[in-house]
This record gives sequence, structure tokens and C-alpha cells, in this order.
Amino acid sequence: MFEQFGNEMGDLNKAIRKAGISFKGRIVSITGSSGKSLTAHFLYGILSASGYKTAAYLNCFPGFPSNLLLSYKDYPRFDESLLKIASKCGLSLGQAQFLLSFKAAEDCDFFIIEHDIGGLSSSCYFDDLYSDLTVLTSTGLDHVELLGTTESGIALDCVSLCPVSSRLLSYDLGELTLPPVKEYCEANDVTWTKADLCHYPHLEGDDFVFEYFPYKDLHIPYIGRIAVEDAGLAIEAARILLPDLKEEDVKSGLAISPLPYHLSKKGDVYFDLASSPEQAYGLSRSAQTLAKNGPVSVIYGARKGSNVSAILPLLDNAFAEVFLSTVPGDSSYWDEDDFALFVADHPFVSDIKSHIASHPGTYLIVGEKGFVFHAEKEIG
Repeated sequence: MFEQFGNEMGDLNKAIRKAGISFKGRIVSITGSSGKSLTAHFLYGILSASGYKTAAYLNCFPGFPSNLLLSYKDYPRFDESLLKIASKCGLSLGQAQFLLSFKAAEDCDFFIIEHDIGGLSSSCYFDDLYSDLTVLTSTGLDHVELLGTTESGIALDCVSLCPVSSRLLSYDLGELTLPPVKEYCEANDVTWTKADLCHYPHLEGDDFVFEYFPYKDLHIPYIGRIAVEDAGLAIEAARILLPDLKEEDVKSGLAISPLPYHLSKKGDVYFDLASSPEQAYGLSRSAQTLAKNGPVSVIYGARKGSNVSAILPLLDNAFAEVFLSTVPGDSSYWDEDDFALFVADHPFVSDIKSHIASHPGTYLIVGEKGFVFHAEKEIG
């Protein structure tokens, strides 16, 4: 269906006008380095549970049921004429996919847009885009090496999505990214809300328990497979968008979020994502509960550009032992040579399945999603 579309971007503004799209609802833009899809999932669940017709355009986890989320696997519902418009306007693959989803979301109360890395350079950006709220999930550290720019440069590019007099939500930023983002917000009258990293929930038995007002003692069933730092951002975003947000809607909204590979389990092996220090911190808060049946060892894989020096200490402090591994044959991941500074204290595992078989116990396999998918497939 999309064979004619490539990577070179065309005139999305013209395509939207030709398609006659007139969106009257509120737009939420999700941007950043990591955690975008998960935050969008959680926010979608909370807004939907609160009674609002909500759509979401997701880049990283396509293929969810068409009655739940709008992603680029849902195209049988779309008019072929939109593809012709996209082709005539020279749209890229990402722009064409976004155009179709935007049209389908036309009558929704909320449209959540997960942007690819970049603000005005995103394939989902168009001139009339007005986001009531922009959520910055992380500041680009995972992509500095890949994009050949600085962390502060990526952060500034991401927050350029914030229109004048709109709102920005993020966790507190580091000293390298704080000044340019603060300057942008002040120059454009953007209200910046900072979520608190210390407000993450932790595991108690089979529930995630939140520790801060107004959701202190809020319990989310473990089956919800919550990625805690992304859930925290989604709750803060929903509080901004819905002043009358109800606790029961938060709970049910998080519980229905369809998340793959988040504290899922096969036998004595858990799988989760930890592509950023924030995600690693969230996992460390759950270490005691995960270890209730004995010590837990971690097998960690890193994509190039990841902040390994910040992630490993968090895992070291929380778990019994941390091993390193990779996706064989994929040069975008750290291999044993790349881990040279760390292998003295973190043994490298080349065959995950054989290692677990010869050293039985409870394992937590974490890292960027491609590594987790590989490990899950290898273990079988």
C-alpha cells in the first residue's frame, strides 16, 4: 500500500488542506528520546477511561487493534483517495501514515501524536499544529551519537513543538539541557510543569503503589505491566488536561494500556525496557519485590548512544549481579569491545539461552526494545 513512499519529506500542510481535515479537538504532542510510545499508551488509556474519545498516532509500536488505537497498521479503514493526495504532495512514508491517521481522528476529543525525534523536523509536524500540551519524555541522550548533535540541541529541537502560550511537561532536566529549554519557554510564554522523579510508584505484592498526592496509595494491578516513569508522566499530563480527573479513571486507564515487554515473564525470566537512566531507576525501585523468591541477576544490552555509565550503577545497586550482552550481527548495539570499560565488573554473555541454562536462577533481561525482543526470541 505504501510502496511509493520514501524518506524524503514533502508538503504535509498542502496534503492536510487537500484532504479537508478540520480537527476541533485538543492535540497532545509526545516528543523526546525514549519513552514516547509508552507515555502515549498510558495517556490514551487514562483519557479514554475518563470518557473522552481519544486517538493516538504511534511510531514505535504499530499494530494494536484498530478499535483501540490509530496506528499505521489500521489502514483498511481509510479512503484510497488520501493515498493519492499523499502521493501528489510528495509525502514521506511517515507523513503519509500520519495524514491517514489524522483524518481518521477528525471527530475525536483528543489526538495524541508521538513525534519521531525532532520538533519542527518531525514527520508529524505541520504549520497549523497547535498542541495544548507537549510532553518531553527525555532529553535526547540515547540519540546524541546517532544524530551527530548534542543533548541540549536535541532537547531544544523537541521543545520547539511547543506553540506560543501552550504548556510543556517534563521531568527535571540536567544542567546541559536546562538553559536552552528554559530560555525557549520564557521567550514563547510556555508554561513549564516539571514532574517529580521521586514520585514513581513501586511494587508491593502484585500491585504498583503510587506515593504522592493526590494518588497516594493508588494501587495498579501488576498485570498492567506498568513502566513506572512513563506512567508517572502520563498521570501528570492527564491532570493538566483534565482538572476533574478521577482516581478510578487513572487506575482503570493504566490497567487497560496494551504494553508489550513490560515486566512480562517466561518461567524465571522477566523482560523489561531500560534504555534510559529514568527507566533503570524505575526498575531499581521494584528490585526488592522482584527478588522475593531469591536474588535476581540482570542481563543488559545497550544500543549505541545509550547512557551506559548512568544506567549500570542503578542496576548494580539494586540487583545481585549484572551481565552484559548484545544483538549478534547488529552494529547498532554495543558489543563486547564497546563494553571494554565495564566487563571487568560485568561479565559479557554471548549466548543468553545457554548462560541461563547453565546458571539457573531468576533473571531480568533489560535494555532497548530491540535487544529485549532478541533475547525473548532466543530464549523461546
